[in-house]
Amino acid sequence: MKSYKFAKAILYKLEDMFRSQAALARYSAITSSMNSYQTPRTPIKDHMITLMRYSVKVANN
Repeated sequence: MKSYKFAKAILYKLEDMFRSQAALARYSAITSSMNSYQTPRTPIKDHMITLMRYSVKVANN
């Protein structure tokens, strides 16, 4: 019974650790997408692919 409680405590701590990393990654992706702009002579296709990459990062985190 002790080992079960110990394992459960470790899992909770790991979840807390990774939750904060996921939030930081999501924040970074959102900020990057909001700050992105299409540079002159860059095809719209390339710009949209870049924005879609940021959207995927947000969705995955």
